[in-house]
Amino acid sequence: MASGSVGPLAGPAKGHAASLYLLFYYAGSSITGSVGGWFWQHGGWSSIVALTGALSLLGLFLALRSAR
Repeated sequence: MASGSVGPLAGPAKGHAASLYLLFYYAGSSITGSVGGWFWQHGGWSSIVALTGALSLLGLFLALRSAR
């Protein structure tokens, strides 16, 4: 749903907005995957759960903050 809403919200710069969305999507995925591997090596599943919870709380905080 997020990638589908980029175009209508971008106005005349749809190509730039879509490319920036994909850049940050894949960069975030790569960084989170690498960081997750480090957490896995040093703490196992409990560390992965903590990382996932922290990222979820960060996402919720940013969503609520942008809704104001």
